[in-house]
Amino acid sequence: MAVDFERENAQQRRTNRQTYVFNAAYGLVAGTAFALAMWGRDAVALSQAHAFFPWQKLILGVVLCGLVGVICGLVTARRDGGCLTVGIWVAGAAGLGWITVGLPLQIMPIISENLEPELAGLLNYSVGQEFVVRFWIAFGWTAVFMAICGLLQQTLVDSSIAGINAFAKTLPLSIAVILMAIGGVLLDGLVNEPFREAIHSLAAPIDFILEHQGESISREDAREYRTTAFRSVQELVSEERSLIVRQYDESFGRVDVLIQFETGWVQCTTVYRQPTFCKIAEREAY
Repeated sequence: MAVDFERENAQQRRTNRQTYVFNAAYGLVAGTAFALAMWGRDAVALSQAHAFFPWQKLILGVVLCGLVGVICGLVTARRDGGCLTVGIWVAGAAGLGWITVGLPLQIMPIISENLEPELAGLLNYSVGQEFVVRFWIAFGWTAVFMAICGLLQQTLVDSSIAGINAFAKTLPLSIAVILMAIGGVLLDGLVNEPFREAIHSLAAPIDFILEHQGESISREDAREYRTTAFRSVQELVSEERSLIVRQYDESFGRVDVLIQFETGWVQCTTVYRQPTFCKIAEREAY
């Protein structure tokens, strides 16, 4: 009897451990999928556009969102679903909502200034009403997908545990990946896209200026490639450059981009993804 009791206890401990592991994995893949969808394409695009620190948001996003997912998975482990489980996942959506907006607008300016001291005094990322509005939009969208993940958690985790091979164990978790990836893609336009497109809008005029250095540029080409925006700083344009958003208005319609060329800093104003004017960047105390 004692041997059977010990065997049952050992089996129960293994089952409990397996339950927690699979629930944590469920939350991890959900959070990670959201981060990869949110910042993966953004990181690749920024790296191709000579942006400052293009991969930092993706790396931090994966860590932070994965952590939120793991916490949700572990807290709801061994529960039978229902309102409590969904409520915990919706609470986790508040964390993802803040990360969606706070990572690019609050965390990244601090990290950028620490990684590149010359940026100190050049960045002006205001956090006002527009931040609050975007947080609630992000929270609303992520809450929908997180609630669905909470509803499906027990069923999908039980299916994974019962799987007879690696494919059968991972297939149910892919549903959470798909759900959260959709959420990440939908929220890309909230902050990432306006910043990314503002930086990308400067690529064509810079490349055109570099390709035609020493040549006279026709009025038609200047208008087509927006090179007139660089008229007062054209002599500073160089192949080596790094770009970062300096400041923005509440609607993100106007975004000012800093460019570090080899011989100086330039600030370019873009209005709805169109370069309008560039000047020597001045260091200000905000």
